[in-house]
Amino acid sequence: MAGVVLGMVDEQIRFRAILTLIWNGSSTACIVVLDRTSHRLHTANLGDSGFLVVRGGEVVHRSDEQQHYFNTPFQLSIAPPEAEGVVLSDR
Repeated sequence: MAGVVLGMVDEQIRFRAILTLIWNGSSTACIVVLDRTSHRLHTANLGDSGFLVVRGGEVVHRSDEQQHYFNTPFQLSIAPPEAEGVVLSDR
């Protein structure tokens, strides 16, 4: 039993350590969820990632690209401290 408890404690310590890590980087994102009960499509899109809705071989909807200007998409990001003031933002 003591081994099981210690294993759980070790796992919790590792989990908390992972939560405190901060990784520098950025990403665009596209999340699409189909609610099978209501037959509704829910979407969240950021940047130049995107999605198409196709019915009967026809494109009936296309997400809009979101970018500051060509080849500079909106992104979710954590910039390194030394990049403060250099990072592109809308505000």
